[in-house]
Amino acid sequence: MKVCAPLQSVAPWLSGDWTLHAPEFLMSVALARSAGPFVAGYRVRTERVGALLRATVLTDGGDLAASGQAAIDGAFATFDQIVTAEAHRRRGLGRIVMAALTNGALDDGARHGVLVATEAGAALYAVLGWSTVSLVTAASMPVDLG
Repeated sequence: MKVCAPLQSVAPWLSGDWTLHAPEFLMSVALARSAGPFVAGYRVRTERVGALLRATVLTDGGDLAASGQAAIDGAFATFDQIVTAEAHRRRGLGRIVMAALTNGALDDGARHGVLVATEAGAALYAVLGWSTVSLVTAASMPVDLG
């Protein structure tokens, strides 16, 4: 479960069965076209599947270095699962993924971006112009499927 509220507001309402997770951040931005950085040794590929836009950054050898996706719905694009493989971090590949997704979202008519970021991700998105709208408290509980 995710709630747009700080931990201290949510925790009193949860029973001991819930596990609280690291703080997250609801962020938004007015989308703007970006060239994105060029990084030698990598190439970016985008793919559309219905309303979902996927971006992958591959090494020249074909290994997956970074990826992400955005769901487009009218004027809004919801960015999700932006990940850079450990061996390829600190090279600007997250920026490449975000630029590819942003440009694709704009091509599909989106004008606003939203996402929920981890603390580490929020730092990258802030540099890219995203603003924090709300703290997000995430919690889960075990489910018995038997």
